[in-house]
Parts: sequence; C-alpha cells; structure tokens
Amino acid sequence: MLKEVFQVRTRDESGHAQSYLAGLLSRCQRKNMERIGEDLPGVQYQDLQHFLSDSPWREEALWRWTGLEAARLLGGGADNALLIDESAFAKKGEKSAGVGRQHNGRLGKVENSQVGVFSVLSHGNRAVLTGGRLYLPEDWVKDRKRCEAAGIPKAERRFRTKNALAWELIQQAEIDGVAFGCVGMDVAYGRDQGLLLQIVALGKSFVADVDAHQQVWTECPAGPRRPNNLKNSGAQRVDALWQKGEKSSRPVQLRSGENGRVRVKFWAQRVWIWPPSSEIPFDL
Repeated sequence: MLKEVFQVRTRDESGHAQSYLAGLLSRCQRKNMERIGEDLPGVQYQDLQHFLSDSPWREEALWRWTGLEAARLLGGGADNALLIDESAFAKKGEKSAGVGRQHNGRLGKVENSQVGVFSVLSHGNRAVLTGGRLYLPEDWVKDRKRCEAAGIPKAERRFRTKNALAWELIQQAEIDGVAFGCVGMDVAYGRDQGLLLQIVALGKSFVADVDAHQQVWTECPAGPRRPNNLKNSGAQRVDALWQKGEKSSRPVQLRSGENGRVRVKFWAQRVWIWPPSSEIPFDL
C-alpha cells in the first residue's frame, strides 16, 4: 500500500522516497538534498529535489496511510487522543512557501519562519505524527506571482487561520477513519470556543488549555440569547473559579520529564460556555 502512494502516471517515485527517508535517518549532519546526495551511494540530490518539489505524487494519501497505520499500531481506539499544535522553522530569505516574520514557538520570538499546524495521534506515552498543514500568511495569499514562484497550488492560495487548519486536520482524521475519542490542544486553540463546539458536534471530547480570563457559568445560563454583559449573567473567570476550588484539589502525576516527575493540582467542576457564534450554551 505505501509504495502505491508514490506511483505517478509515468514512473515509480517510491525509490526516491526510500532514499530521502534513509538520508533523514542517517548520521549526515546537515539534512539538505546536497548533503544527503553526498552521503548515500548512488543517490543524486537533483532527483531528491525533484521528488520533493515537482513530482506530482499526492501527500494526502501518505497522511491517510500514516494515520490508519498509527491507529492500528497504537491500538487504543476511542482511547487514542488527537493532539493539535503548531511548530515553526526558522528560514533565511523570502522564497520558501509561507515564510515571513511571524511568531516562532521553538525560538520563543518573532523571526523569519515557516509555520505549520500538525496533528499527532497518541496513546499513553506513544505518539505518531499524522497530519500537517502549512500556514499561509495573508500577504502571501495576495501575491499571486510569489505563490507561483514557490509552487503553491492554486487551491491552496487562500487565507485560513491556524485554528481553521486545526479543524481541517481533525475533520480529515475523522473522514479517513483514524480512531480517536479525544482532541487535545493548548491555549492558542483552546481559547477558540467555536472550535470546541465543532469538536463536540463531531462526537468527540476535548482537553484544552484556556485563558485565565475565560468566562464560564457553573449553572446553565438562562435566556433566549447570549448575554451582552457576561458578569451580570452569573459568568465567572476561570482563575477565580479555580481559587474557590483549589482547597479541594488533589495532586496528580502526569508523566516523567527531564527534570523528574511532572505533577499538577487537579480539580474538576462542571461548567457551561456560550460561544458568540452559538445560539445556545453547552456544558463541559
């Protein structure tokens, strides 16, 4: 099945795929095409460059195979979690697709970078990368010549927020039949109540970080429409609610980290949220 992913109309690109993977896993210090070509016998870096940049094989089939194979190997079914996060890659110059001065989480600052949103299927302490979307800033979308020079397909020359890309990855995993019961994400995505509502509508649960000032209700808010003044409607900030419940919290060990065991305080409270895009509140 995997070999078929790299079949194009006139040739078989699976050999180049194997060479590229071997180069990434080799002890070659710099993993660019020229260094890989020098390191692997019988491999021409021009062939690898064509394989990645110009060959018409479709990456969607590769992601689908990867997701299904990951689900099979992890074997958790509904106990699997689909984790969503972004990553950035520092770049020099202006020609790499989607590059620009934007926040680079790996460096902790704004830098000339490419940014992608990724999905990872996990079960326990095992995890497999199963999907990715390149974030294309608005200035790229508006520059047709720049997009053409970078080889960005016409169908992809449209602006989508990182949260929209995250939702695409979640939907694609569901369409492909990748087994998962929960979606996990940090505050960059968890603060988007509309995204949380979409996940619930898909029949999945979620674990998401939120801002400390996130407004929630401890009882279902009444009324035909979302209140304009949330405070007067009984909504409370998450950090204020935590202060009330902290005394009854209990310590939980999450995992073993580089600096020892990672412990957190755990306390549960049923709450309701009411996204601005929703006609009704829903409980968590």
